[in-house]
Amino acid sequence: MQDLVRQMPRRASTILQTLAENRLRVHIGGLEESHLMEALQHIANRIAAGAVIAALILGAALMMGVETDATLFGYPALAMVMFLVAATFGIILLVTTLITDRKVKPKEEHGPR
Repeated sequence: MQDLVRQMPRRASTILQTLAENRLRVHIGGLEESHLMEALQHIANRIAAGAVIAALILGAALMMGVETDATLFGYPALAMVMFLVAATFGIILLVTTLITDRKVKPKEEHGPR
């Protein structure tokens, strides 16, 4: 214990010197970059798909007030087609998200820690 207390100032100085020279490196075990990047890619894809679906719904809603001769269910045909496409994609996105998120991958052991 005395040795630890006696060497504390030198060790603190070494750590501060390393930090000041921007040479301090921290290694975090258990965090694999490939899994993190894969998860972030899935999140980004879902956000992008959600934005496209939201834009289709918004565009369809704005087009509902346009008077045209072509109607579908009493609404402008193009607006209804856009809305039905957006609704279909939204349901597909929701179902695939629920299915893929329920699949839990088993943890792989990489040896002793």
